[in-house]
Amino acid sequence: MPTLAPLVTAPLAVQIHVAAALLAILLLPFTLFRTRRDRIHKRAGYIWVAALGTAAFSSFFIRGMETVGPFSPIHLISVYTLIGLW
Repeated sequence: MPTLAPLVTAPLAVQIHVAAALLAILLLPFTLFRTRRDRIHKRAGYIWVAALGTAAFSSFFIRGMETVGPFSPIHLISVYTLIGLW
């Protein structure tokens, strides 16, 4: 049976990253399938952008797979995401 123990004992950056990514995933249907420009769609969209930005930004503080200095190739996705959100 799966347990949340690895997440609870993970570093704070990992916990923030996972929480923000889960929030972004949960909000995605509201941002995609609601009528454009209604109140729920707009608010969910703003929160989705903030959650995705938080997930991308927090990834820079996750260590363990460094290949180029303190970064790994996966950080290129984070840079791309932050540029795209801008």
